[in-house]
Amino acid sequence: MRGAGESFGIATHFYFQTEEAPKNVLYFVSDLAAQEKDTGSKKAVDALAEGFEKLQEFSISSPLLTPNITFGTFIDSNGTFILRGWCMDCDKAAFEATILPAMVAGFPVHTDTIQDLDWISALEALADPDPLNLPLGHSYHNHDTFYAKSLVTRESIPLTNAALKAYFQEVLDHQHQGPFFSIINIYGGPGSAINAVSKDESAYSDRDALWVFQNYGNTATTLPPYDPATTKIVDALNDVVVNAQPDGDFTMYLNYIDPDLNAMTAAEEYYGATTYNKLLLLKKEYDPGFVFWNPQSVGNSIAL
Repeated sequence: MRGAGESFGIATHFYFQTEEAPKNVLYFVSDLAAQEKDTGSKKAVDALAEGFEKLQEFSISSPLLTPNITFGTFIDSNGTFILRGWCMDCDKAAFEATILPAMVAGFPVHTDTIQDLDWISALEALADPDPLNLPLGHSYHNHDTFYAKSLVTRESIPLTNAALKAYFQEVLDHQHQGPFFSIINIYGGPGSAINAVSKDESAYSDRDALWVFQNYGNTATTLPPYDPATTKIVDALNDVVVNAQPDGDFTMYLNYIDPDLNAMTAAEEYYGATTYNKLLLLKKEYDPGFVFWNPQSVGNSIAL
């Protein structure tokens, strides 16, 4: 069931292999929004694209990026643009003097904040604005009214300047609309624990990923009604990247469900032919009656 439980059954027991928590976590945030000051202009788009290109170069080849570092960018319709992440069991002085400056070297203006936290405090920072302790069952009331899409890029095919310009232009052209946000998280890079696993070992196929985008539109109140115009913005955030880089060989991330995909497209984008066909054989063996079903579940599409 690793990676494909939604199509095969219900987990009744969980077994965890725990690891010792890091002694400290550097939680870092670099505010990059100053590059957006000429909102929608060519100058702003060029600055954002060039800055991200240098971050991408760092992510692919720099020996400073070690497996104890994780990060991503967050940009939204309210003018926020930050780089944020963790460095576990890291020396703050060395990280502040060497690693973070190398990450944001492509952005002329940035405001950096680094907090040296214990493990629980780091989890609290990650969960913010929600508390770590959340009620269960009927007492849980956190919900959203949203639409999401994803895009997975290959480490062997970096994002081009044209694709990045198209992406940032789309974000800036729709400021104060939506609302929407876009997250780009690192999955690859030197020593990536995600990519160290073979594609044959689980139902997750993108073991050669570099970036995973989550493009997300919602309502300002988290409640209905939802504006269909927001869907068009979210769709466009995906489409402009793919159209600007037709040889990008992009896929989608199966945990950011796109409800607009039909079963065949979902199978192709989330799993790929090799993995999906293996899962299809398992589905036929263990759940031939489709007890476990959803519109995109394994088995709703023929073999790829």
